[in-house]
Amino acid sequence: MNRQELYDFLDIETPEDFRFVENVSQYLESEEEIETEDLREIFAALNGREISKLMEEYFEEIMESVPDGETEAYELLSNILRSLTGLMKSGYSENVGPDAVDEMERFRRWYSMDSHVYITDDRGAEHDVTVRDALFLIRMEKLGEPSYRYDFTEACDYPLDDYVVNLMELAEMDESEGYEEDQEGYEEDNE
Repeated sequence: MNRQELYDFLDIETPEDFRFVENVSQYLESEEEIETEDLREIFAALNGREISKLMEEYFEEIMESVPDGETEAYELLSNILRSLTGLMKSGYSENVGPDAVDEMERFRRWYSMDSHVYITDDRGAEHDVTVRDALFLIRMEKLGEPSYRYDFTEACDYPLDDYVVNLMELAEMDESEGYEEDQEGYEEDNE
């Protein structure tokens, strides 16, 4: 897919138009072969904090579909989100860097093409689908479509190379938690 085809596929005219959760969904759920350089060009023009908010919104939506018994799959998606948003918010530039793009591409390939979730229908027939497709089927069940039993075990074999945390955000979280703890201690002392 060339650059113009990618823009058409994502329904954008310029990189700055990539600003809706629908754009994120269209990209992450695609099985198309996309040139990394074209992705880097799009994301280099975008603010990392804004894209990380879109990613958080997208992940929140898909994570609602993870079955209750699949804690490992839920935790994995949470960690992938943390890693992606950490990469998007880190660095010297406000824009999304190449490492974040590479990690998004790695996630997209796993999520939409390479992962294996085994689903079993009510007759006992087993099917192999991607994480993307399994989560879609779960959402469809709520609309009255057939239900399945899901096994995300093999899909949870996703290598998280690095856990990335923006140190400024970590410091802000620590400060706000410390403030709350100080307030609780103050209230207990004054009762």
